[in-house]
Amino acid sequence: MCTQIINRAASAAGVTPNYVARSDDHHTAMAFVAAGVGVCVLPRPAALTVPAGTAVLEVRDPVPRRRIVALLRDSSETNPAAQRAIDLLLEAARGVDEARAA
Repeated sequence: MCTQIINRAASAAGVTPNYVARSDDHHTAMAFVAAGVGVCVLPRPAALTVPAGTAVLEVRDPVPRRRIVALLRDSSETNPAAQRAIDLLLEAARGVDEARAA
């Protein structure tokens, strides 16, 4: 899914990515960047800490977007632990939006 989002944003900007290495793990992707292999595109929460000597830049025009959903069983809808988890996810999402706006 992330590759599709990146490809759509790149296409809209008139760019065709040249993938030389791929990883499903953001730590590995950042290690590739630190080693000089190239750049990586990550969701902001994955880039809160980055290797020394690397920089975080916002992708713009267009900004890639993704939608994150939480699924739970109907019987868990009133479960306090499930509701707390949803509240924490919403709080984290708001924090990312606020950091992006700053």
